[in-house]
Amino acid sequence: VATLGTSLTNEQARLLKRFAPEIWVSYDGDSAGQHAIMRALEIFEQEAIPARVLMFPDNLDPDEFVRQRGMQAFNELRPLRAAEYRIMRAKSEFDLSTSDGRIDYAKRCAEILQKVDSPVGIENYLQMLSVQTGFPRETLIMQMGIKMPSVPAAPSERAKPVARRSVSPSAAIPMQEKTLIALLASGMAPDNTIHTTDFDHPLLRSLAEALLQGKPMAAIIAECEDDTQRQQISEMFVLNADIREDNAASMVEECLTKIRIARLQTQIDEINTQLPTLEAEEKTAALKELLTLSSELARIKRAVH
Repeated sequence: VATLGTSLTNEQARLLKRFAPEIWVSYDGDSAGQHAIMRALEIFEQEAIPARVLMFPDNLDPDEFVRQRGMQAFNELRPLRAAEYRIMRAKSEFDLSTSDGRIDYAKRCAEILQKVDSPVGIENYLQMLSVQTGFPRETLIMQMGIKMPSVPAAPSERAKPVARRSVSPSAAIPMQEKTLIALLASGMAPDNTIHTTDFDHPLLRSLAEALLQGKPMAAIIAECEDDTQRQQISEMFVLNADIREDNAASMVEECLTKIRIARLQTQIDEINTQLPTLEAEEKTAALKELLTLSSELARIKRAVH
């Protein structure tokens, strides 16, 4: 149904409640439409009507989206829960690269979560906020002013805590390894596709080990020694917007392939550098290894292209 450009009223909401157990709000993607969504959610909340939000990319309105991309694309849109939408809107209002921005964002989200009546839902948002802000779950719960059951540490976590590390300025972090960490943290990576041996950077290897052991992201972030470390690791857990559940597996494969290519190329370069200094017998063995590595590198590149 459409409100035909008029502002939604409580009376209209009560009328809709007679015909549907849940309402999906589908307004324009521009700022006016987003403001109208926030107001509609408040009205549905006042009338005790569960509501979700359909978001349209590129500031399109529903009509434009359907005309440009078709009904199938419209039907594939994932509706956001009211709290999820409000948190997303709040995130756009604060600079999370600053300490003050993260504090204010956490406070706003704590207010939003006070209205969520599902403990499972709250727990899901708490994990997300811990990653985004770096604040431990317990701190966020205190800010909310509610009681939540504590999360017991996993046996592997108690037996082998992750060492507190900071990112070394001299050690660049490969983008492929960061992507794999984000995929592990999101739970989107298929089982048994990512291993600690896939990581060359020591920090990322330790993070991968902790995640593969089932250690919560919030617990990993809580071990950071200062705000800078917390921010660095929190950013590693955040997925690129281009990564979705339907392309996560292919993204894992792509990253692993690029890592293997980079490792092979490094080995080849090292051998080429050493060749002039090697004795005849050593040089023969090195050339044989060089041929093997070059053949493997060519095979992987052919498979990619």
